Amino acid sequence: MRTINPIACIPPILAIACWSSEWCYAHHPPNTKYPIYRFADDRLPEVDGYPRDWESVPQRCHIGTEALEDTVMGHGTNHDLGSLDVDVVVGWNDKTNRLYFLYRVDDDAHVFTEKWGDIFEIVVDADHSGGPYHSFADVDEKTEERLKSAQCQNYHIFTPPGKGRPWAWVWGSQQWLVKKPWARHAYRCDFQQGEPGRLWLEFYITPFDYASYRGAKYSAEHDLEPTQIIGLSWSVLDYDNSDTKYEGFWNLSHHTRMDRTADLLPNFRLMP
Repeated sequence: MRTINPIACIPPILAIACWSSEWCYAHHPPNTKYPIYRFADDRLPEVDGYPRDWESVPQRCHIGTEALEDTVMGHGTNHDLGSLDVDVVVGWNDKTNRLYFLYRVDDDAHVFTEKWGDIFEIVVDADHSGGPYHSFADVDEKTEERLKSAQCQNYHIFTPPGKGRPWAWVWGSQQWLVKKPWARHAYRCDFQQGEPGRLWLEFYITPFDYASYRGAKYSAEHDLEPTQIIGLSWSVLDYDNSDTKYEGFWNLSHHTRMDRTADLLPNFRLMP
């Protein structure tokens, strides 16, 4: 839950951009609204990498490969489930004020080297304010780095991480977001580099209306409430034969630039 006044901690310029953007709404794909399952207080996921805590989630909350489109490498909606097949479920809880994720991926070649590898990228615009969160053309490089992921957070999660790599990183200066108590994760898999197999990733994150490069003390945590609409999307970056270029950029928004502007994020509704 929020513990500080969000307006008080947001720089004036950014505040104007964030709080005057009522006209910006996440809306891609159009006429689509995905559900976020509400976990009861006594049935919270343990975040241990096992899907058993999610067995009560209805099938309509599962979002599979068929909902994704490759918008970079030319595959479009031509899915080869023998090459890549994913399933994502999102949950929430009012008491913990967290978003929970269960990600299952079957891949014909899992890539996770010291340099790069398969990625599950998620973007969260909790207050549904829209607008750019990356690539600000009218500011210097230092300010750009501080503004990235400030009002809408972009997480790159390695599935799994290669040797010496963190489990995830935020596109910006707020790397505290992927650390406890703001985030927690667990993997379950049994394959070697380049081998086929199934991976389970279970994690939670904490949504913020404003995430400061200075840390949580200077940030404004979003207050999740029943029936709330938030902006949320993800992309699956699938590496197979190359360590420098992915085979597909499969994303739920169907727009590549979901990685820069929150206006292109799908609508998600917090189930009561």
